Amino acid sequence: MRLVKMPYPFFCRYFVTVSVICCFLFSGCAKEKEKIHAPTAVDFKEESIKERIIPASYMVGPSDELEVLYYMDPEYSMGDYIIDAEDKLRVDFYYYPELSKSVQVRPDGFITLPRVGDIKAAGEVPSVLAKKISETFSEYLSQPVVTVELTEFNAKINKLKAAVSSVNRGQAKYAVVRPDGKISLPYLKEPIFAAGSTTIELGKKIENAYRSYIKNISITISLLKANSYRACVIGEVVKSDCYSLSGNTSFLDILARAGGVTTKANTQQIVIISRGDKGRPVSSVIDLQNIIKKQEYYPMVQQYDVIYVPRTWLSETALTAHEIWKIIPLSVSASYNLANIFNKE
Repeated sequence: MRLVKMPYPFFCRYFVTVSVICCFLFSGCAKEKEKIHAPTAVDFKEESIKERIIPASYMVGPSDELEVLYYMDPEYSMGDYIIDAEDKLRVDFYYYPELSKSVQVRPDGFITLPRVGDIKAAGEVPSVLAKKISETFSEYLSQPVVTVELTEFNAKINKLKAAVSSVNRGQAKYAVVRPDGKISLPYLKEPIFAAGSTTIELGKKIENAYRSYIKNISITISLLKANSYRACVIGEVVKSDCYSLSGNTSFLDILARAGGVTTKANTQQIVIISRGDKGRPVSSVIDLQNIIKKQEYYPMVQQYDVIYVPRTWLSETALTAHEIWKIIPLSVSASYNLANIFNKE
């Protein structure tokens, strides 16, 4: 959360502020009314937001719809190509053709040759493997001159291409971020934790996961639907909910969308929980009455912020990391780093 200094030159902001002041002034006279209604100067209906501005710093979260684009480069030179499982090789003994044979690298990375048995092939370039075989056979042959030729390679790439290719998307996979913040992708044994990463960071994370399996691969993430670009308002407000953000959304804007605060609200100690360093939740306290009086500073709401309007006065203990994690709604909790939250700062 950052504070932005603005003189309220716009009519919309001015009207919102005046309306909120009026709500507080008249609330004392309306004994039978339980709730203070927020201003309606700006239409905050979801369908009225025709174009949402998604920042480059947008962090992927639950329910987001992604397209994972794959680029696999088969144009490796044979001198640089690293032998992998399922590749097919031709091992030729120049002076002993009877020992020459075609082999396929097993899933464990080994090949089997006469007399010497298993030799590790995966992870080697062909020239290095040929030298290794020559040295192994030097105990049995006087002139063990060996060459290794790749006859079929990139088997894993071909299989992955088949798994991710489609008529409509090309070499791409559609993925929806699960409530736990993870996505599952072909050939990866473990799901990837996506929540809290930008699309660039997530692309690199997926790339690294695949490179332990396929070396020459590049990943790009396309954000199809930013369903988690939102902030939550809970506590003593008319409509507790998570609301979509559009461009720069102020604290007063989102409070108005929640219908305003009730007469039981402690407006001098409204808590805003934001993602801090490494995604850990941090809190700040806002005095709504002070903001309305000064009309100079108001906080801007960020993605995944949680605005909590309490009923009673909160102690300092209630504002520590040990307690504020309890306030965070489950729908956005995957985007916060709640692990080790009880460790001392």
